Amino acid sequence: MSVHSTERITVVGPGAMGLLFAAAFAKAGMGVRLVDYRPDRARRLSERGVTLIEKDGSSGTYKIPCSAGEEAAGSSDFVFLAVKAYDTEKALGAAINALSPHGILVSLQNGLRHVEILRSQLPRDRIVFGTTGQGATRVGLGAVRHCGTGETLIAAENGTEEAARRVVCVLERAGVSASVVDDLGFILWRKLLFNVAINPVTALLGIRNGLIPRVRGAWDVAVSCFREARDVGTAVVGPELCQVTEDDLRDLCEKTAENLSSMLQDVRNGKRTEIEALNGVVVEEGRRMGKATPVNRVVVELVAALEEARR
Repeated sequence: MSVHSTERITVVGPGAMGLLFAAAFAKAGMGVRLVDYRPDRARRLSERGVTLIEKDGSSGTYKIPCSAGEEAAGSSDFVFLAVKAYDTEKALGAAINALSPHGILVSLQNGLRHVEILRSQLPRDRIVFGTTGQGATRVGLGAVRHCGTGETLIAAENGTEEAARRVVCVLERAGVSASVVDDLGFILWRKLLFNVAINPVTALLGIRNGLIPRVRGAWDVAVSCFREARDVGTAVVGPELCQVTEDDLRDLCEKTAENLSSMLQDVRNGKRTEIEALNGVVVEEGRRMGKATPVNRVVVELVAALEEARR
């Protein structure tokens, strides 16, 4: 299936991942724009453009129009929601406003709770969910470094098969390797296993992803969070989650070795983290399923304390 160059894309959220995808679309010659909730930053992004620094050190700057909030009314064929899990509801107005009558909302967000939120506002066949293992670090206003390449998986559920294939085509055109899978619950929990292991450890220790397997204490905590989450997730989505192993975690750390996790970037920038949407969900679901999650619980408390201390 081909994706026409006339198809229009909006990326909501100019964080590291939003900038990475927007730049990839622009680099491929696709029509893309950004939406921000801050008018002053939107204006500066429009003037300055988005700079993408590749893993080999090469870079390019792309002029991408950026509008603030719901000012970006239009008719986008694809709207990529690239905001923090806790900002999902706040960003929905702008995202829906940007959609064409038959446009597709694409969410590659972390966690689990965004699924229910988005489904409460749009028909199931208008939303496509997925996960991405791309590593990105924002290095200034409108500048992002591509730090690692991981798989991007797009879930095709009942009624969204065609939409999922279209999204994969758009991503492939932008140079992002992507594939269609048929089990949304599995891929969301699989990504959650990695997030609960990597994000809080890097945030608490101030280290890049690649150091986790090399520092014994860091690796022990990461693996403990991973195993607790896998135990809970297996009770929720089924035994196939047991196929995800510590070797997969180690491999991801190595593939994104130079990446600063999103949680570490948030801590350094004095921003709220996604700890409640990640390890907090493991604790909550563990309580519901009768599974103990002591390490994840302590990690939630430590990251929350770190946030408070750095405010």
